[in-house]
Amino acid sequence: MKKSFLFFLLTGLSPGLLPAGTVTTAGQNTLFPSLMEGEYFGQVYNGDNMDPVVTRFEIGTAGQLQGSYLLQDEDGPDTGELLNPRPDGAYTLLLDWKDRHGTGVVRLLFSADYSRFQGFWGMQENDTSLPWNGRKDISGRLQARLDASAARPRP
Repeated sequence: MKKSFLFFLLTGLSPGLLPAGTVTTAGQNTLFPSLMEGEYFGQVYNGDNMDPVVTRFEIGTAGQLQGSYLLQDEDGPDTGELLNPRPDGAYTLLLDWKDRHGTGVVRLLFSADYSRFQGFWGMQENDTSLPWNGRKDISGRLQARLDASAARPRP
């Protein structure tokens, strides 16, 4: 209990803002539950339409959440990074995105079991209005569909 209290005292976070299932013992991740790790298959608004996207999260050895994404648009595959994760309410995560087109912010609201998220992105924190969603796919069917889409010849 003392370790948990000290953590909240040092970070200024309230225990009520942490998602259910987080661990608050010393030396372990306190903000990002391991259930968040994995690949989420979904769509993101890109250009003038929704494009397929794979959003990946993993917790590094230092307990820091690391993220990346791969989207498939009309010009082919494009990758980006998700940086500086910070809680933004219960089950809600705010991250900075960065790719060859620029930088901005994405706000993701996860389901209680971290099997899916609904999000919105934009160029600034107060302007996250473009949709970005994802769902874990245990069967691998969505990955196969994305791979097939990437393999199609472009006109």
